[in-house]
Amino acid sequence: MRPPEVTIEENGRQGVGISQAFYAADGLERFPKELGKSWHYHHIFTAPFYYIEYGLSWLGALQLWQKSL
Repeated sequence: MRPPEVTIEENGRQGVGISQAFYAADGLERFPKELGKSWHYHHIFTAPFYYIEYGLSWLGALQLWQKSL
């Protein structure tokens, strides 16, 4: 069974609804276009070392691969 197809626009509309429900007191409801993409960039602000962790794990995997050769 395949999962239902979800468009980017639909995902953005749902992101606006969720953001407005939980962050309405922040005054962000004035920016619906930006709220629609908040699901995409939320981790950058809540986990500042997100990309550093990916870089470190990539380097670790590269070292393991190099040692296996």
